[in-house]
Amino acid sequence: MKISQKGFTLIELLVVISIIGMLSSVIMVSLQGARDKGIVGSGIKFATYNQRLLGVNAHVRYDFDDPVNIYKDASGNSYNASVSTNVATSTDTPSGSGRSMSVTGNAAVAATITRPISTNDFTLSVWVKPTSLSAAATPVVSPSLPNTYPALSLSSTAVIFGSSATYNTPVPIGKWSQITYSYSAATNRITAYINGKQVGSYAVAAITLSTPLTFLMFGVVTPYNGIVDDVSFYGQKLLAHEIEDIYAQEAEARGIAIK
Repeated sequence: MKISQKGFTLIELLVVISIIGMLSSVIMVSLQGARDKGIVGSGIKFATYNQRLLGVNAHVRYDFDDPVNIYKDASGNSYNASVSTNVATSTDTPSGSGRSMSVTGNAAVAATITRPISTNDFTLSVWVKPTSLSAAATPVVSPSLPNTYPALSLSSTAVIFGSSATYNTPVPIGKWSQITYSYSAATNRITAYINGKQVGSYAVAAITLSTPLTFLMFGVVTPYNGIVDDVSFYGQKLLAHEIEDIYAQEAEARGIAIK
């Protein structure tokens, strides 16, 4: 007696393969979403730590959350910013609450620091979410001459800290990235961090900050297009062990292996 064994037809196999493909796509999207949230979470923890550690030495800080004046200096130094055109508020923020600033085209948000700066050590911190990046370096923060710092520029191939310290990997378009760099006058080095992780240490010429210093956000010649939030300029450098401590805490909380 013969027992007939019926296998899968080609159509049935194709249906199974397509279902597996769809499930794989859903899983990959979920994993990518969780990964992106983890990156933003690391940046939030890092930026919060910076504010707690360095806030007392802030020159200016703009979180764009004040209900009366979104350009209010949240450092308490009253260096409120003036604004040009092509700037609007946005509810798209790294934390999902509060407000940020959206920029389209030529725009400038400026404030002039007039009080004496007692140290050349500094830290610049900013959240960025570009909608596009060009080959030419686009300033997100730039000072007035004779100061060449603090400055931060983005291009489609790099992040530029100050005038020449270059990290040859761009930030992603359409995603939040937390960028911080710190200058030590004792060593003449810039140490740069993206989303709480050190990405470079650069030897630079000695930097001398002088006042009045016009703290300018966004570019006019090469305009920045995107969103920014929590722009802070501190009169203090970050120490390596402080960065390592905060990253270790965040990694442990998220179950990330520290390399």
